Amino acid sequence: MALIEERDVDEAVRLAVEAYQALGVAGHGDLVWGHVSVRDPRGRGFWMKASGLGFEEVVASRMLLVGLDGEVLEGTGPRHIEWPIHGEIFRLRPDVECVVHTHSAAANAFASLGVPLRALSHEGVLFAHPDVPRFLRTGGLVKTKDLGVGLATTLGDARACLMPRHGLVAVGETVATGVMAAVLLDKACRVQLAAMAAGEPISWSDEAEAASKRDEIWNPPLLESGWQYLRRKARAAAAAVETPPSELEWIEENSSRIRTSLPNGYCLRPADDTCPEPEDCLACSHFFTGGRFLPVHRQQAQTIDLLIARAEAEGLAAVANSHRRRGDRLKALIRSLEEPICTATTHSPDRNFGDGSARPGGAHRSAGETAARRAVDGPQGATSNGVSSSR
Repeated sequence: MALIEERDVDEAVRLAVEAYQALGVAGHGDLVWGHVSVRDPRGRGFWMKASGLGFEEVVASRMLLVGLDGEVLEGTGPRHIEWPIHGEIFRLRPDVECVVHTHSAAANAFASLGVPLRALSHEGVLFAHPDVPRFLRTGGLVKTKDLGVGLATTLGDARACLMPRHGLVAVGETVATGVMAAVLLDKACRVQLAAMAAGEPISWSDEAEAASKRDEIWNPPLLESGWQYLRRKARAAAAAVETPPSELEWIEENSSRIRTSLPNGYCLRPADDTCPEPEDCLACSHFFTGGRFLPVHRQQAQTIDLLIARAEAEGLAAVANSHRRRGDRLKALIRSLEEPICTATTHSPDRNFGDGSARPGGAHRSAGETAARRAVDGPQGATSNGVSSSR
């Protein structure tokens, strides 16, 4: 049971990170303000990012476990001052697994007009009949338990609430539905703002049509499709930017793909992908040197040590042993990466390496030499086996 719970917690954190990134590409970012939370599977509270990060910057190692009363139970970094939004909604809505608060410009502009949100478009049917509720007690920060309770009460059993002069809050029984509720409310507000700017809207779905469209257009599978699109878009945006790994993220994202470890690095070809030239690994774009990622390995090892200590303190021997086996393997890799040795890799006779040189059979290139050549080639440089080294 403990192992299952640990995996569930990891999944909740991963989904929370993806929710931030998805909202970022959907245009909900506001510098470093706004936040998403995911209910902790073990009932301890909720996971949300530390403050000071933009949505696109959020990584798992910057997530905090916050209790319903605001205490930080796990993680490092400052807690958002508006944690009561999340704590009180989770307390009053046991059906909710995800809470989203963003500073949607469209929601703010529309809420200032004081008019009902009409079902002018597909997304509008989610927030009309009845009209989307408004939290009117304050346009300032929701930083007290009393204001958090007020917001949760105003939200009631709705999927979202407008916060005039502040933004919006949206909820979902899953992370997918919570994120989609925020994205679709923002779009519904933009559609009505555009219509009102052109004149007075005269056509919108009545209650019967709105109910029908909710079932037909916004059923769970279609909401899931929208969420998956935002996830793909976020991943594509991240892949388009060459950025160094943050703390544990590189290991977390690539550990399932590592095929084999080598003294000066390791190969990232998928496990079921046959390497066309296994004798030439150091010149391959899939090979990563320990010099670049060794700090990440060390950080991961420290985190595993903390997990072991926590599991032992809780009397979870099986969990501690599982972490210990993983940590031992990682520490063995770290020791091999720290050794200033060269992997002897045999190449085919008189192989041309694309840098004006050729090496006779049996010659090899050190990891440092490979890194130096990549520094000259740049991130888009072609490798000797014809595979782009872009990452």
